[in-house]
Amino acid sequence: MAVGTNSPAQALVFEADGSLAVTLGREGDGPGEFWNVASLVALASDSILVWDRDRRRISVFTGEGVYSREAGLSESVSLSPLAEPSTSVPAGFTSLVPLTSGTIAVFSVGVWGMEAGAAAEPSVTRTELPSKRIDSEGVTLASYGSFRSMEFYYAPGIGTAPYAFGATTSGAGSGDALVVGTGESPEVRFYGPDGALDRIVRWGDSDRSVVRSMPARDWLVFGAEGTIVATVRTPEQFEPGAVRGDRVWGVFRDELEVESVRAYRITKP
Repeated sequence: MAVGTNSPAQALVFEADGSLAVTLGREGDGPGEFWNVASLVALASDSILVWDRDRRRISVFTGEGVYSREAGLSESVSLSPLAEPSTSVPAGFTSLVPLTSGTIAVFSVGVWGMEAGAAAEPSVTRTELPSKRIDSEGVTLASYGSFRSMEFYYAPGIGTAPYAFGATTSGAGSGDALVVGTGESPEVRFYGPDGALDRIVRWGDSDRSVVRSMPARDWLVFGAEGTIVATVRTPEQFEPGAVRGDRVWGVFRDELEVESVRAYRITKP
């Protein structure tokens, strides 16, 4: 298991028994060093790719922790809000989503991008940022187009800020497809390796009540043909990140907001 951290910025690889096997990189400006570790991707060649979204750079390490190579994506990926605090410049959070073909979806969610003074009245806006498919060298293979960002609020003389409880866009990998939901309706869209829309899966709407803490949540499980085959409930204070076999992996936060990585086995009641 590999975990990215940002205090300090590095990647940690653990054995099956939970012991630390190797540390990848460190915080800094040089080769194999990071400002902000946003995503980790396991490559078919038994290497690990680390995405530094503040520097817009991917770094590849061997399974033994040896730095191998890097590739910059600054020409095709927007700055992160941490690297570009000006709300007059398009900025967003970009993550790398592994696909089964060994390629990677570069998925971007915009945070802001409105020019100062562009709107005379307060408004809630969603910008668009492009996403694409690349190989491990950073070469673009296909374009998915642009997706709507998270909602942000703009007011003249005040500026831009994330809109409280606003919709946002999420992306994940399913086989060799990028799956995207915009939070505007109960549906997700599947985009194939060529970047084209392949199919749309919809379901009935659910309760959207706002709660103070992270409650236990029910998740819908879809079959390959798009039909609902099961529901899965995850515990309180747990944010799922990936499904591997019969386990759901994610981050658990205790009452003091201390984070730990957990895996829960999926079982039938």
